[in-house]
Amino acid sequence: MNNILMKLISIATVFLFLSAGQLYAKNFDKEKAGELRHLEKTTGEAIRDIKQTSDVRAYDFLQLLPDVALSRRAPYSQAPESETYVSASFSIGQLFSITDRTRKREGEKRKAIRKIRSHRYAVRMLIERKYLMKEKLWRYRQIRRSMDNPLEIAKMDERIDELRVKLQDVCIEIERRYGEVVEVVVESEG
Repeated sequence: MNNILMKLISIATVFLFLSAGQLYAKNFDKEKAGELRHLEKTTGEAIRDIKQTSDVRAYDFLQLLPDVALSRRAPYSQAPESETYVSASFSIGQLFSITDRTRKREGEKRKAIRKIRSHRYAVRMLIERKYLMKEKLWRYRQIRRSMDNPLEIAKMDERIDELRVKLQDVCIEIERRYGEVVEVVVESEG
């Protein structure tokens, strides 16, 4: 009877341990899915903003305004009686420069969209790495709890600390990439 009770307790303990691990892994999956949704939303909005940016700026049209000159043909003493001339000159060459600037901006928009897609891929891979590290960190902590030897515990604590530092570096890189996405959008709108 005592032997059967011990077997039931050990089976229940193993079941609880495994189910707790699965629940924790499911939480990681939910967090990861949430971060990936945030990534898609952020980069999608950035690409949309870039695509909606106009290729033509108001400054381009100011280039089409004529150059106006006001002049008089008389010595200074006869200035009130002299005729005043107004001249306006248009430069058709500005139309070509507007077209060139528009094409240049279209190319810059394509480059910006490509940069955003590149950052999206990099952040997606960093998020994958982040959650692999989190799972590994969780496993190390579970292993550490079962250890009795102080030397092994110290070595495991060192591994855990190293992994936490790497995890922080990945999180910093993710935030840096998000900042670069914002910079690309601001540059393309300017």
